Amino acid sequence: MTGLKIQLPLVFTDKTLPVLRDDPMIPDKGALFLSDPSHPMSPWTGVPGNGVATPNLVEKQLRALWTPTAGDEQLRGRNTVPSTFYGFRELSGRGGYHLAHSQTPHGTSTSVAAHLLPAGVADYLGSKQPNHAVFVGLVGRWTRSPLGLSAGAQTHSGWLGTGGSGWTFYTRPSGAGETEYPNDTRRVGFSHVNVVPPQVGPMRQSITTSSWYASGSGVVQSPSAIVIGDQSGADGKSGSFILYRYYIEDLTVSGRSHAQVEALLEQWYADEVLTAGGRYYGDTFTDPATITV
Repeated sequence: MTGLKIQLPLVFTDKTLPVLRDDPMIPDKGALFLSDPSHPMSPWTGVPGNGVATPNLVEKQLRALWTPTAGDEQLRGRNTVPSTFYGFRELSGRGGYHLAHSQTPHGTSTSVAAHLLPAGVADYLGSKQPNHAVFVGLVGRWTRSPLGLSAGAQTHSGWLGTGGSGWTFYTRPSGAGETEYPNDTRRVGFSHVNVVPPQVGPMRQSITTSSWYASGSGVVQSPSAIVIGDQSGADGKSGSFILYRYYIEDLTVSGRSHAQVEALLEQWYADEVLTAGGRYYGDTFTDPATITV
């Protein structure tokens, strides 16, 4: 009996072959942070406690660009919640991270919960590569609208600032209706749906900036993905929000454009949030109006 023996090469050199990926947005290199609470790669197992790290689904790509100095948790997201928080936190019916807060004034600015970026991302962008073009995208759901457009009433997304030059990157509505900063020539591209004014329901938002600061020390401050609560100047005005996806990519490293990554984010939003069968479609949650404090 004879047979045919086929020997496969140990290395494939044909770059036209499709690449199997764990997520349609992840590039070959350059991804810095991907937080997605129900992602099958590493779903959250419960509501994270104060200071508890949560998965960065592109941790390996961040590690390739930045070496941790104090343990691997520097490569992951982190969550903060004060001992007195006038609201609640939960995983929604579809597994999103729901931060809900009272709209009763409490005379404080300390009842604030946040989902923070990895320390490695803050250091990489602020100290190592401040002049790289970087894409940031957010997808979520408003479960209660903030009262007014004052800065503190809003959900801050990616509030990254530099000492000596004020805040140089964040995404939030303001009294003037601006939503993505910087709003000067450093802003390469941006897009948003249901942001100004935010209404109860799904939202998405993105920005690409060509550099992270124009002057100052370059030290990134307050590296927050999401902030909810009684912030300064907006006591009792906080909105409530479910985080579905937060993504950061160094476009200078990945070689992709804002338009390319934004198209992927828009498609993900349509497939996973707006279309039946999507992971976050038809989400359910506890009504923030039930908060009595």
